[in-house]
Amino acid sequence: MRASTLLRLSGGALMLALPAVIVGGLTHPRSEDVADILGGNQVVSHAIYAFAMALVLLGLPGLYAAHAERSGLIGLLGFVAMMLFAAYHVYMLLYEAGPVASLAKDPAAQRLFADGGIVDRGTLRAWLSPLGVIAPILYGVALSRARLQPRWSAWLVIAFVPVFVGLTGFAEALP
Repeated sequence: MRASTLLRLSGGALMLALPAVIVGGLTHPRSEDVADILGGNQVVSHAIYAFAMALVLLGLPGLYAAHAERSGLIGLLGFVAMMLFAAYHVYMLLYEAGPVASLAKDPAAQRLFADGGIVDRGTLRAWLSPLGVIAPILYGVALSRARLQPRWSAWLVIAFVPVFVGLTGFAEALP
């Protein structure tokens, strides 16, 4: 496969991930409480999010291959951190779409959900973990240093952290 074909396929996967994340966010229940898990679109939204993160896992290697020589050690560290970040999220999202949604239906297991219990705000905790904060920043710096894509694309990767934190805080403040 030619390098240009790999880069285009990788870019396509990464571009498809964005609308999937938006759809997943729009269909996501308001909280991780039992009532919202049972009454919301828990399974659908988390499956869509997992699909989006799987697209990120498919797209990042091609993007990294395009700038690996020019981004150096920071690029490698950013790439590895982003891959770990995305892989963990595929696992966490499928866990919340499958076993968590099934347990929420069982009245005997519903006490596990008290005060965040079984979910324990897992996804939010994961997004705000050190890896969740460092990975996009490192990878954005690597993209910027490589200077193969427009600089605004690197800044979008870096801006993910404050934008997500701001939107998450805003969403949690909603009634």
